[in-house]
Amino acid sequence: MLDVPYPDFLCGLQLPEHLKYVCSVAGLPSPDLSGGFTYCDLGCGQGRTASAIAALHPDAQVWGLDLSVDHILAARAFAERATLKNAIFMAVDLANFDPLSLPPLDFISMHGVWAWVPEQVREGILNLVTQRLKPGGLCYVSYNAMPGAVSLGAIRRMCLDLLEDGQTENLGVLLPQALNQLRSLSQADGLFFQKHPVAEQVIATADKADLRYMAHEYLADKWEPMSIKQVADTMRGAGLTWASSCILAHRLHAEGLPPQLLQEIDREKDRIRREVLFDICLNRQFRADIFLKADDFTTKERMLENFHFALTTTRQAVPQRAVSEGIEIDTGLAPIPLILDALADESLSFMQLSKKASFGIDAADLAEVLMALVVVDVIRPLPTGSIVNYAKKPISPGADLHPFNKAALATKHPGQPVTMIAPAFGGIVSIPPLDVALLETHLAKDRFLDVSGLYATLAESGMSFFGSSNDMAKKAQSAIARFKLETLPKLQRLGMLN
Repeated sequence: MLDVPYPDFLCGLQLPEHLKYVCSVAGLPSPDLSGGFTYCDLGCGQGRTASAIAALHPDAQVWGLDLSVDHILAARAFAERATLKNAIFMAVDLANFDPLSLPPLDFISMHGVWAWVPEQVREGILNLVTQRLKPGGLCYVSYNAMPGAVSLGAIRRMCLDLLEDGQTENLGVLLPQALNQLRSLSQADGLFFQKHPVAEQVIATADKADLRYMAHEYLADKWEPMSIKQVADTMRGAGLTWASSCILAHRLHAEGLPPQLLQEIDREKDRIRREVLFDICLNRQFRADIFLKADDFTTKERMLENFHFALTTTRQAVPQRAVSEGIEIDTGLAPIPLILDALADESLSFMQLSKKASFGIDAADLAEVLMALVVVDVIRPLPTGSIVNYAKKPISPGADLHPFNKAALATKHPGQPVTMIAPAFGGIVSIPPLDVALLETHLAKDRFLDVSGLYATLAESGMSFFGSSNDMAKKAQSAIARFKLETLPKLQRLGMLN
């Protein structure tokens, strides 16, 4: 699929702050972020994730490797636009790459690589990990997982069969045609889709997905779903030990299983086999796992003492029901309102929060509640040792963006979300297309954030969100009011502007 560029995707799961928080929740060690660390993103695509890590950590050294020369050229161009001096991008074939070209590494990550490359590339990756990952270093690996990905494999096979003569040329026309045929069958209650809800969901939303992503996901030459045990056994050969799922929602989904299933799983004492059972019970189709370079380690109680937590928006703007990754949290349930009130005006450490007797829960339960609020993005854990002072002044019209965020806006695709960094939180924020236009209007020095100003921004970008109905102005006014009430406070709280 080298002739089809991968989308300029930014993956929050790969960010060092997230990886460190996951390890801390699991009671596991992780690399220190307080000084300069080294990070390598294998199969970096257009380099957006590697560039974000470099922007969030100016003292770090970040490498991005990819087979596609076009991807690497795009990554270098973006890094230059974002004024990054600590991101290096190289076009390499990992099957024949000399690991000694890199320094010893604290982090190695690969998103959307392991299950989509041939065996000789995996061997090259393992050689790199063996030689370059430091003792105590962290390796992130994502892959299509068994058993849920069985349904995805059927979609892949059907798409390939429905392409004209199996050809992959002119995918911009042929792939949508194949997906539309499958969608028609799904809507007509084809038995396969009734029996495979994962496939039905993918097909139902395929028309909204980026075709470049769909092509890489389902038409790649190599496509091999794996079980967690397969991957863990392979990684053990490179001196890596499975630590935890990187997807926090997986922990919450597992806790929500019926008691009889949990009792059955609890009988299994082997950590990897327990994960296999969870994958079966939850029909997981995708995994993102953390491996540590250690022969073995002892899991301790949660290591959250050095973390601070902060609201991602104002207290008033926190939704009553917060939803993300299949998790829904009622923020009115005790003791959540008390926790949110405590964080309303300042960020607090886990230790400070755990000492508040009014919460009525112990430290272990507090950690669970905080993790759930992190999953639905009501709060965020801050980089270890940092404290955020909430901005009190409103974002002024014409305010300046961080250079990374300027570059992200300048290279946006019309009608697509834009992912920006929030340096104070060491994280990212995905901004929906309409809010992108509203933000550009607010930042513009030659217009106001009103209906006429928004129309001018939309006209420049060739977009339209309000159709041609008579109540266009009313819809635009409603969008502006929501943006001022919800989005601007969040951007302000996250410190996304200089």
